[in-house]
Amino acid sequence: GFVMITTTWLIIRLSGKLSVSRYGLNSSNISLFLAFIFMWIPQGAAEEIMFRGYLIPRVEKRTGKIFAIIFSSLLFSIFHSLNPGFSVLALINLTLIAVFFALVYEYTGSIWMTCAAHSVWNFCQGNLYGLEVSGNSASASVLVSEYADGASSLWTGGNFGPEGSIAVTIVSLVMIALISVLMYRKKTTEGKRSAAPIE
Repeated sequence: GFVMITTTWLIIRLSGKLSVSRYGLNSSNISLFLAFIFMWIPQGAAEEIMFRGYLIPRVEKRTGKIFAIIFSSLLFSIFHSLNPGFSVLALINLTLIAVFFALVYEYTGSIWMTCAAHSVWNFCQGNLYGLEVSGNSASASVLVSEYADGASSLWTGGNFGPEGSIAVTIVSLVMIALISVLMYRKKTTEGKRSAAPIE
């Protein structure tokens, strides 16, 4: 979660569409900052348990794993459609992020891993880098990030935040490719072990 949103932030900044107007947490916001930490933990966990932990296994029993992942990921994205600034690119990106989290869940077998990644993503996005989180304005952040005047929403995500930007599209596709390679290697290794003769 940290690596993904940090890479996204760096892509937007290196493109010249973002700058940092303030470094360091305002002392008057420390209590709010701590409150956000405890807010993001159950928030991320609730969505992961609902869409990955509960929905995927139940849909998978009737339709198969691939459909279950795609269906739950689309549903996860649509779940955010009423948020301010939601766009077609945000729909695509949230679906890609959800697919990645689903693959992490399949690879690790642990819903708590995706809960942690989801919560860290949201926390870093809003309270480390000071960016909108799925259309929700950031507050009590370590950095205050500001978009350049006239910056294209294609790069910034507009009012929805970076989850509606091309930067998240790039990062999500790369991470999906990486986890897919890991899953393939794991499957291959397990296949070799099961095929090995018993001495």
